[in-house]
Amino acid sequence: MTHTALVVDDNRETADGIVKMLSLLDFHARPVYSPRLAIESMTHGLPQLLVLDVHMQGVDGGEVIRFIRRDPLLANVPILAVSSDNQDAIVTGILKAGADAFLPKPVEFDDLEKTVADILTRRTAN
Repeated sequence: MTHTALVVDDNRETADGIVKMLSLLDFHARPVYSPRLAIESMTHGLPQLLVLDVHMQGVDGGEVIRFIRRDPLLANVPILAVSSDNQDAIVTGILKAGADAFLPKPVEFDDLEKTVADILTRRTAN
């Protein structure tokens, strides 16, 4: 069964790389290069996974996650936050904002595979 994913990162190379990795995990994934486009896109069809860079130009990833969690249409989309800034305070804040999991950049395939499986398992168990 193919899952759908939306990858949000203002760095096209990073977004495209994560899309390629997700495709190897049986996801139909597509990149979006801004949170505004991501939210607009999700109103036309919810992905089964949102991979979100938390440090984009002029954007607070925690605020984006809180916005998604407050929106009744988007609130249940699983969110995997990614960032090259993996300080404990940043990771804790992102998870408190509502991300399901966090991975440091550069995202490694094995870590992505395990984390996505964990997220989807937890989501289907609830």
